[in-house]
Amino acid sequence: MRSWLLIGLACTFVAGCDFTKTYFPVKKEPVRQVEELQTSVTVIPLTAQNIGNYSAKRQLAGGTTNVPGGNSWNYRVGAGDILDVVVWDHPELTMPSG
Repeated sequence: MRSWLLIGLACTFVAGCDFTKTYFPVKKEPVRQVEELQTSVTVIPLTAQNIGNYSAKRQLAGGTTNVPGGNSWNYRVGAGDILDVVVWDHPELTMPSG
């Protein structure tokens, strides 16, 4: 038990001797003015008063799709479609690993 404690303390000590760090240069003074941009843009400062205008509306329920019934509706499988094929009573054909 004592040897495990010494090993743990030694590992902690060695990890504390690591001197590498990541340097991100930060300007000491805050930017007070917006620099001129080369393109035509509209700069809108984000403040506590107007932050509510930019939040996305939450949808609590999933979307519904109205599909016409009968034989008048045909769908062609396209390049972005995801298909899930289940073959009953043949687990070797429906295994996720292939």
